[in-house]
Amino acid sequence: GDDVDAILRDNGYVQVSEQQVGDLIVYRGVGGEVLHTGVVRAVGAEGMTFIESKWGILGCYLHRATDQCFSQNLTYYRSPRPGHMLAGFAN
Repeated sequence: GDDVDAILRDNGYVQVSEQQVGDLIVYRGVGGEVLHTGVVRAVGAEGMTFIESKWGILGCYLHRATDQCFSQNLTYYRSPRPGHMLAGFAN
């Protein structure tokens, strides 16, 4: 969690208000610390957004953005480049 903001900045992510498939979601605590992250997998009517994220040893889940136990303080981020491979790493 401590490195997420640096990774977002170094890889050209910008905060967006209208989410779309492929965006990242970051859940933050009251002090702004990163608690959890995920990837937007679907955006439906009336802003219903489905996120894929890993819940530790419990596994990966597809869930609505607000249906999780981490935080209701969430932000979406987008990068102009395809995929989410970190800059400097080869496929």
